[in-house]
Amino acid sequence: MEVATAETGQKLECDLVMRGGITSGIVYTCAIAKLAETYRFRSIGGTSAGAVAAAATAAGALGVREGKDPFQGRFKTLPKELAKEIDKKTVLERVFQPAKGLERLFAVLLAGVQRMSFGRKVASVLVSLCRHYWLYAAVGAAIVAIPLILAAWWLVLGWAAFAGLLALEVLPLVLSAVLGAANGLLFDVLFRLPKNDFGICTGSGPVDPPNPDVPPQDDAGVPPLTDWLHELFQSVAARTIKDDPVTFGHLWGTDDELAERDIDLVPTRFAPLSLRRKRVGAALLQRVRIREALSAESGRMPGQSGTNPGGEGEARRGKQREGADEQFPDPFFRCADPFASDLRNQSRA
Repeated sequence: MEVATAETGQKLECDLVMRGGITSGIVYTCAIAKLAETYRFRSIGGTSAGAVAAAATAAGALGVREGKDPFQGRFKTLPKELAKEIDKKTVLERVFQPAKGLERLFAVLLAGVQRMSFGRKVASVLVSLCRHYWLYAAVGAAIVAIPLILAAWWLVLGWAAFAGLLALEVLPLVLSAVLGAANGLLFDVLFRLPKNDFGICTGSGPVDPPNPDVPPQDDAGVPPLTDWLHELFQSVAARTIKDDPVTFGHLWGTDDELAERDIDLVPTRFAPLSLRRKRVGAALLQRVRIREALSAESGRMPGQSGTNPGGEGEARRGKQREGADEQFPDPFFRCADPFASDLRNQSRA
């Protein structure tokens, strides 16, 4: 961390790592806005929802470098933006948009995460189940109701007697309706959910939209989560959604692999490692630091075998490492590049 002086008026520099948590990504924004009043963020990392907040923070730091201050703008207002209600649903609810055919299943699951007592939550789930799978519920109720009506007709019961008989059968009718609706939910779980790779919300619009020029959004004009995050990152980075997406190269502020980076977004599990990456090309990880990290996790010294130090297995691994040393330039390992279409056509220099 760098100490700023009162004369220069410069902000302190700090690294920031955020842990995961379902709603932490929303809570973090106000905390980040407060920290940004004093600090300039350099190395930023996080896990799960914290990783999303870290990406937004890195984009915001880029926006500050471009002359905009999103930390005192959109970061502060983001919780209110997500809590805004549109047709009785908040924006936070609307960004999670289920895939086609799984809307009913998603609605039932959503009814079970409301903040209420256990009894009210069970009632909410059952009502949502019967309401969204009403046809299955009607069939289930009919299984009990039809024999009851036939019996009343056969016995020539009056309306009063029939109403009394119906009152006695209310509980079986309700149970049959719930069981019928549960069969509809089970059908979606067993047949429709696997077709969507066992995910309910894809995070974006359909693969083949009817109008590719129109961004995906629901009936209230709210885009799905991935598209909403893209707009957020572009906005805080002083860009529009029509501009090129923010990349690591933009954050680093340099094309030199060995130069000091202006803003560094790193995975928290490998934060001690030096990850050097160009916008296009293979990722290169420093070999020595990888060995140190892996040895620290396994509790062994670098080069030490698990059961027989210096044995045949270690000799074989030593030959493999020597082969890697000859193939790749020291002191780097070459790792698969997720953005490269064919690594075999890339230069190994």
